[in-house]
Amino acid sequence: MQIQASEEKGIHVVRIGGRLDGASAPQLEKQLRLLLDQKVTRLVLDLEKMNYISSAGLRVLLVVARELDSGSGTIALCNLNPEVREVFDVAGFSEIFPIHSSRQGALESLEE
Repeated sequence: MQIQASEEKGIHVVRIGGRLDGASAPQLEKQLRLLLDQKVTRLVLDLEKMNYISSAGLRVLLVVARELDSGSGTIALCNLNPEVREVFDVAGFSEIFPIHSSRQGALESLEE
């Protein structure tokens, strides 16, 4: 799994590539926890390069979303490929997370 973090328009963007599964989920959770510890309140997860997500990966995303929500933060996802989108749909996560077809759309949804 590859993780790249940046900031655009005051919004933190994390690009995740490869497989997000039980082996790699702790690495992503650690990276996202560092952002939460820095009091980040607006987060975009760009999943364009992600080709697989397991229940362990979904759990990490849910934990982060709940922490952001409890601290008046927001999260948006973007660029899900069809296979990853299907996992989100089947698991009901498409109802939990705002999902955008482009990073620009996700960024605009979080602008103040």
